[in-house]
Amino acid sequence: MAESYDRLKKRAQNRRIDAEEAAKYIFDIPEDMLSDLSDDDDDNDPDSLSPEDFADDSDEDLLPLLDNPHFFLEQDDLDANTEPSDDYSVETPPSSHQQQPEPTASTGKSKKKLKVQEKFGWRKVEIEKVDLSWKGEPRQVPGILETPLKYFQKFFDDELLELIVEQSNLFALQTEGCNLCLTVEELKVFMSIILLLGVIKVPYFRMHWEAATRYPKISDKMGRQRFDKIKRLLHFNDNSKAKKSGEQGFDKLYKIRPVLGHIRSKFLEVTPEEHHSIDEQMIPLKGRSSLRQYLPKKPTKWGIKVFTRAGVSDFVHDFEVYQGKGTLGEDDIEPDLGVGGSIVLRLISTLPEKMNYKIYFDNWFSSLKLMSLLKIKGFPCICMLNKARLKGCPPLTDGEMKKRERGTSDYRTDIHSGVIVVKWLDNNMVYLASTYAGITPQDTCRRWSVKDKSRVEFSRPAIVYEYNRHMGGVDLADMLVEMCRTHLRTRKWYMRIFWWLIDTAVCNSWLLFRSDVKALTLRRDEPMNLRTFRSEVAAGLYALARVMPQLKRGRPSADVEASPSPIRSRNRIRPAISAQADGLDHWPKKTEKQSRCKECKSGYTTFECEKCDLPLCLTAKSNCFKAFHTK
Repeated sequence: MAESYDRLKKRAQNRRIDAEEAAKYIFDIPEDMLSDLSDDDDDNDPDSLSPEDFADDSDEDLLPLLDNPHFFLEQDDLDANTEPSDDYSVETPPSSHQQQPEPTASTGKSKKKLKVQEKFGWRKVEIEKVDLSWKGEPRQVPGILETPLKYFQKFFDDELLELIVEQSNLFALQTEGCNLCLTVEELKVFMSIILLLGVIKVPYFRMHWEAATRYPKISDKMGRQRFDKIKRLLHFNDNSKAKKSGEQGFDKLYKIRPVLGHIRSKFLEVTPEEHHSIDEQMIPLKGRSSLRQYLPKKPTKWGIKVFTRAGVSDFVHDFEVYQGKGTLGEDDIEPDLGVGGSIVLRLISTLPEKMNYKIYFDNWFSSLKLMSLLKIKGFPCICMLNKARLKGCPPLTDGEMKKRERGTSDYRTDIHSGVIVVKWLDNNMVYLASTYAGITPQDTCRRWSVKDKSRVEFSRPAIVYEYNRHMGGVDLADMLVEMCRTHLRTRKWYMRIFWWLIDTAVCNSWLLFRSDVKALTLRRDEPMNLRTFRSEVAAGLYALARVMPQLKRGRPSADVEASPSPIRSRNRIRPAISAQADGLDHWPKKTEKQSRCKECKSGYTTFECEKCDLPLCLTAKSNCFKAFHTK
C-alpha cells in the first residue's frame, strides 16, 4: 500500500491523474461501480463523493489525503482565491477521455495563458529542414527622392509639434503663471538648434552665444535666454491629470507618454524587414530617477534602459522603456517565460505570425520554452542560451570539450519541438539554440590565438554564422545615435528620453533616405552621411519656420538717428536642399551686375533667385534657374 500511495502522490503532483482513476487505483473499486459512476451524471459529480464511501479503518495512511477537500474537486470547481497549502493537494485536470482545455489564468476575466512546452527529450540528430522563405512584402521605394526634412517629418510631424506647443504653454501657466507664447514655427527653430548641437559639440552649450566662441548658425536663430526658457518649460502631458503612485492607472512614463506613443506608432508604419534582433539600449542619465539602471558591462553604465527591436539595416522598428515591475502589465507577463520572454513576445506582437520573420536575441531573454513557443507562432529564431536553462540537455562536458581543438561543437535536438542546442568551443564555451539553423553547413572563421600569437582558422557551425550576421542591429543603431547624440544637461529625466527620440528619429530617417538613394541609383558617389543629413534637417526646419525678425533690445532713442544698414556681403551661401526644392517663393530677380552662375559654373548672368540669393542662368539656351530648383 505504501508503494501505491507514493506512486499516486507523484502522479497527482504532475497533474496526470483524476479522482476516478485515483479511486480505482487505491480503493480497488469494481468495474461495474466505476461504470455506474461514469454513466450517472449525479454520481460522477466529485462533490457527491466522500472519503467514507471508499475508505475503511485499515487505510490510516490515506487519511491525510482523504481529509483534503480539494482532492475530489475538479479544476473548474476550485475557488480562484484558494491555494491548497499541503503537499497532497492537487488540481486534477479533466478525465483523459475528454478534450484537454487550454490552461487559463486563475482570475475570472484574465486572458488565457499561453500553452508552453514542459517536457523535453534530447537526441543527437540534426535539425529538421523547414521552409524558411520570407512571406512578407518589401518596402516600396518612392518614385522620387524626397528631401531630408520630408523623411524626418514622417516621424516628427506637425500633429506632434502642435501637441508639444499646447502642453508647454499649459505647463508655463500652471507653474509660473505666465504665457510662454510658444508657436509651432518657434518650436521648429528650437528643434533645429537641438539638431545642430548634436553636430557642433562644445563643452557647454551656452558657448554658442558667447562672444569668444559664438556660432552664428545657432546664435542668430534664437536668443540664449529664449532658448533656455523654452528648454525649461518644454512639456508633453498635463500634470493635473497624472495618477499618483499606488493609484490604479499609475504610469511612471506619464510625462513623456504621448510622445513615446506617437513616435512608436510612426516607427511601426514602416514596412518591417525579414531579420529582427532584440536587445537593450541605454539612454544616459545620472540624475535622480526611479527609472535609472546600472549596467556595469555596458559602455553607458548609468541610464534608462530601453528594450529595442531593430532590423538588420539598423532601423529601430519598436521599443519599450524599462520601468521595473510596471514595464508589462500583470496579464502580459507569462509566468513560464519570465520578464525576458514576455518582453520578446511584446516586441514581436506587432509582426504578423506565420510569415517567417526571423528573430534573434541574447541569453537575457532566452529560454527553451520561449523558443518552442516562437516556432509555433511561425517565427524562426536563434538565441544565446545560459547553461542553467538547458532543461536536461546532455552535451559534452566542459572538460571533454576543452581537451579537443578549438572549433569543436556538440549538439542535441528536442524530439518534441525540434529545437536544437549547440555547444561550441571558442575562447569560452558558447551555447546557442535555434529552430531553423543547425550544425551544417559549416564554414571557417579567423580568431586571435593567445597561445600562438596569431590569427588561426577553425570550423564554425551554421548557427553561429547566422547569429553573428543578423544579431547586431540594435548595437549598430545605438552606435549611430551616439555619433550625433544630443548632450544637453537637464534635471528632468523625461527630457533625456525626448532627446533620444529625436536622435533615433534622425537615424531612422537617414537609413530610409540612404536606402532610397541606393534603390533609385541617383548618385554614383557615396550617399549623404549622417552628420550632413542631420545638418540638412536642421536647415530645413529653420527655413520652414518663417520666423519673424526679432525686435531690437533696449529702449528706442529718438535723439540718435538710425544707423545705415550695412552693405550686404557677396559671400553666397548655398541654401539647404529642403529650401532649394520646396517650390515656394522662388522668383527670378534682375540685377545690374553680372555674376557667375552657381549651377553651370561657366556662364555669367544678371538673374538671381530672390529667395536663395544665388545667381542662375535664365536664357533660352540655358535655363539653370529651373534645373537648380527641381533637383
